[in-house]
Order: sequence, then structure tokens, then C-alpha cells
Amino acid sequence: MILDLRKPALDSSSGKLRILLLGNSFTFFNEMPTALLEPILKAAGLDARVTAVTCGGYYLHQFLDPSDPYGAKALGLLESQPFDAVILQEQSNAPIADPALFYDAVRTLAQKVRKNGARLWLYETWGYEARNPDLCRFAPDTFAMEMKLRAAYTAIARETGASAAFAGAAMSRALKTIGPDIYSMKDFYHPSLLGSRLVAWTLAGTLLGKDPRSLPLPPNEADPRLDAVRGAAAFAVLEDVSVQAGFDVCSEGVTHR
Repeated sequence: MILDLRKPALDSSSGKLRILLLGNSFTFFNEMPTALLEPILKAAGLDARVTAVTCGGYYLHQFLDPSDPYGAKALGLLESQPFDAVILQEQSNAPIADPALFYDAVRTLAQKVRKNGARLWLYETWGYEARNPDLCRFAPDTFAMEMKLRAAYTAIARETGASAAFAGAAMSRALKTIGPDIYSMKDFYHPSLLGSRLVAWTLAGTLLGKDPRSLPLPPNEADPRLDAVRGAAAFAVLEDVSVQAGFDVCSEGVTHR
């Protein structure tokens, strides 16, 4: 059965979009929110403004701490500014290593997002590339790690009624079709510029309910791999990204408290 946590798309009929992202370096690498995602949305004809509150290594629960500077900023924005969409990105292995902590943070943030009046999306991340030495702590290979992450994000999205953007599934697809160039060659788990472009097209396509292949290419960009990148994003936006048998989990009743 096709998993569809990606619809309904964001209502963009007003022509204006105000988006808030909470996350860490998987979000801010290559200035993805403002340098990649926002221009895609603007090129699609929208008056889009993307705001990001990010810090390296951060967990979602830290954005709920008013004594933390990034938590205070995130909470202040949610309480004072209206958004159309809020996108949450958890620390890269937390949904596997400590799913209860992840689930509780999403549950609480979901309440705050509903109070704000915004729609909630969960931005699923990806498995570490094979050369990253930490991969073996979480799964036997990159694709199994991503499937574990997909299962955890899917479980809490189902419970909270959130939508999901399967950037991790897009990265798995791109690893097969393009190769490891989507990863930073410095650490083999952060995204390269190509990987961040993939994330941006996946988020944009998911939010708008559009095939990423129909969204504009960057101006004066000649990288021949970009069509394949948009194809991998289209897979995550349009195709079956169900959790494979044996990886399914349920978040209900699992709590860190």
C-alpha cells in the first residue's frame, strides 16, 4: 500500500508562503533554507520567505527549552509570527538511538505548531554513507539506516497527523542513481551541495504537491547531474515510500518521560 503522508499539499493560492525550519547542520549545510529552497519557491511564482532556526548537532527537544538561545528563538517565533508551514528535522540518528526522545519532542512541537495555525511537516533524514565509521552503530548499511529513520518518522507522523517530506528516501534513491557525490566527502554523512539541492527540491515538491522535475533549475547552472537529482526528489514526492516489512514501528505508548 502506498504511504501517503505527503498530502494534502500546502495551500499556496494566496501566493504567499511563510515557512519555518527547525533543525541542525543537515538543514543549514550549503545554506539550504535561504539559498536553495527559498529560490525554488520564488521561481515557482510564490512570495516565499523561509526562516530557519538551526544549530549543529541539535535535537528537536532543545528547541523546546526556553533557557536555550535557539529554543528561545524558536518558541518566540512560534508564539509571535504566523507561519504556513513548520518543518522539523531531528538529529541524524536520534530516531534510531532514542526514538522516545524524538517522539516526545514531535508531540510537543506539534501542539505548538497547531496553536500557531501552521501545517506541520517532518523532514526525514538519511543513512550515513558506507565510509562513515558510525554507520555500523545503527544499521548494517546505508539503506537499512535510512529505512529505520523512515519508519520512525512515519510512525510519529501517523500519530500526530503531521505530513512528511522523505528527503532520506530521496537520498537513498540518489545514492543508487547518481552515487556518493550527494554526500560531503569530508565526513560521509552531511550533504554535499548536490545533496542539499536534492533536499530542497524534495521539500519544495512535497510542500507544493508538485513533481520536482517541473520546478525550475538554478539559473546559469550547468551541472549535468541536476536532472537526475530532481528525478530522485520526484521519487520521494510521487512514488511509494512505504516502510519495508520488518522495519515497521509504532510510536504510540513509547515515551521518554
